[in-house]
This record gives sequence, C-alpha cells and structure tokens, in this order.
Amino acid sequence: MSTIVLYKDRLNGINTYINDVTNSCDSLSTQLNSLKSILQGVSSNSCNLQDTVNNISASTKTEKDKGFKETQQKNW
Repeated sequence: MSTIVLYKDRLNGINTYINDVTNSCDSLSTQLNSLKSILQGVSSNSCNLQDTVNNISASTKTEKDKGFKETQQKNW
C-alpha cells in the first residue's frame, strides 16, 4: 500500500506530460502544413519542397515516438 501512495503523484502527473508532448507535435504538424501552403510558389528548380516537408514530418514523428519511449522507460 505504501508503494502505491509513494508513486501516486508521479503516475498522476504523467498524463499531463503525455498531453503536452502530443499537443506540441500536433502544433508542429499544423505549422508544417501552413508552411507548405505558403511555400507552394517556390521554384522546384531551387528546392524540392515536398522532400523537405517529408523530412521534417518524419523527424517530428521520430521525436514524438522518442518522447513516448522515454516516458515509458522513465525510472519510477
């Protein structure tokens, strides 16, 4: 029983951390979509915009997955 009480605050706080990570990733995704819309006029000769956006999106997904893994591996 005392172990449950000892870790209660940490367990209750984890939901906030996960929500913050999710909201940050969602916000970045929205910003990337906005950036993509703004930069549609960039000449494809100077930059492949779709590849750039795809690379940033893949990096964002990796960071999101990394955040969840760190949360799961956190030493309680």
